[in-house]
Amino acid sequence: MAETGKEQVKDVAETIRAEALSEDRLQRWWRPIYALELTLFECPGFGVVLFHALWAGAPQAVNGFANLSGLIMAYMAARFGVLGVYVSGRSKEKQAAATGAAAPSVIGQLVKAVTKRG
Repeated sequence: MAETGKEQVKDVAETIRAEALSEDRLQRWWRPIYALELTLFECPGFGVVLFHALWAGAPQAVNGFANLSGLIMAYMAARFGVLGVYVSGRSKEKQAAATGAAAPSVIGQLVKAVTKRG
């Protein structure tokens, strides 16, 4: 199992290095565009619509937001979860590009600990 784990970690590291060195514009720009769209347009858009409904005294709109609040919160949690993964993963990509080796992950550290004991 340890050898299989080491091979998997090695394969993941090779993939990360290949992606980090990629000159593909989509590979380089989709995540920053995603972050900008979410933080500059989507969240403020929800806030402006809700504020306008409250300011204008539109009870149907306010009730609509209240009824959909669970769905909106789940949606935003998923969107910001993806953004959080991007932010934490980007530094690992930079480290992999600089050193030529993948940054240690939890699984990688576990495999390393198992192989040292075995």
